[in-house]
Amino acid sequence: MPDEKPHYRRWAEVPHDLTTKTQLGKEGLKPVGEPVATLAYGPNREYVTGLYRRSEATPKRKLTEAQQRSMEQTRQRKQDQKRALDLLQELERERQEEADAEERHGQFLLDARAAELEARRALLDFARTYPREDWRILDTETTSLRGEVISLGIVDGLGNILLDTLIHPSKMAISPEAQKIHGISMEDLVGAPAFAEVYPQLYSVLHGKPALAYNAPFDLGRLYDTHLHAGLPWTTVTQAEGWTCLMRLAAPLYGRAKMVNGRYDGHKWLKLGEACWQAAMTLGTLPTDYQRHDALGDTLASLELLNHMLVLAEREEGGEVVERPHFNISVDEMDRLGVGHWRSPEVIGQLEISRDGVLLDAASWWPFFQTLWHLREVHERGPKVPLEVYQDWWRAALEHARSASQEDMTEHTWRQGEWGFRLTWKPWEPLKPKQSG
Repeated sequence: MPDEKPHYRRWAEVPHDLTTKTQLGKEGLKPVGEPVATLAYGPNREYVTGLYRRSEATPKRKLTEAQQRSMEQTRQRKQDQKRALDLLQELERERQEEADAEERHGQFLLDARAAELEARRALLDFARTYPREDWRILDTETTSLRGEVISLGIVDGLGNILLDTLIHPSKMAISPEAQKIHGISMEDLVGAPAFAEVYPQLYSVLHGKPALAYNAPFDLGRLYDTHLHAGLPWTTVTQAEGWTCLMRLAAPLYGRAKMVNGRYDGHKWLKLGEACWQAAMTLGTLPTDYQRHDALGDTLASLELLNHMLVLAEREEGGEVVERPHFNISVDEMDRLGVGHWRSPEVIGQLEISRDGVLLDAASWWPFFQTLWHLREVHERGPKVPLEVYQDWWRAALEHARSASQEDMTEHTWRQGEWGFRLTWKPWEPLKPKQSG
């Protein structure tokens, strides 16, 4: 019976003269004959390798220069093949990522368009279901974001004022933050009726009628709390035919579609003033300058917004393509007018507004085609230029653009009565790099 070869389970047990074939190769040696022992290795000692005597090993034969060149060429060829394969795999990954991104973006656009169509359908269904005289557009001002109603305005779809009243709160005082927004103080409410006194008229106006509000959940919540504080049954609003939130309908029509992780995530909510400007500008006009953060003013603004949204929905349902930009004029329209250089990123424009020759405000921006959108910000912070003056100036500016050459387009000055507009634009010069030394 042949002698069994020694078997070791740990390197510490292996004699110094024994080693593996791999280790001999690193030392420039090659083993002679068969392994004289074995060694277990691996996490569970499940693998076995042979051990050779270092003292019996012979030096490896040195390669000739031709062999070394051949080996080097083989090694280089394998590296080149691996790099080419890695590059192809990376290109394939990028191609797949681009295809996936394109697919997600296509689905994003489809989902955003579906939300827009759903808002349009809801608007038209509402207008065809209920006659205008039955519409109830409502707005409230409150003591705080979670407070009681202190001002209430309701109009019908024809613009008739059905209710416009201040209300003395039952328990809550007006917070400084709320008063700063709507300007109503507790002194203004002295002598105002309590909610219990307004309740019968409110019930009569809303009972069985379709109600609408901009951010309806807020108005519903404040009316609910006001009922509780006044000790009245929660029937006034629940007896309405139904509630429609104009903010939810305006967002898909005029707001920016949001993308989260490459997918559609609703539309950006717009403040009432933003929505009114966007809706009016889409139809080529400007909104009425109703008093903001006033219950009746916001109610009338909501009605005007609703009317603009219905006009847009009806025109699009009839097959007309109506662009709803975040500015008043599209890039294609600018190109058609031949004033594409106005929208160049290298152009900065400034609009100055004066009254009786005194400069009141100025705004800078680029590109030029966002001008009318910036007028909303200028108008809201003052001066309160009449909106029809803005409109006339804008038409004059477009006429100037149609007729002016690029060399002449450095300034456009326009006056109407006491109001003056001066629009200038100039090439933008990037900062030069600092000279070293």
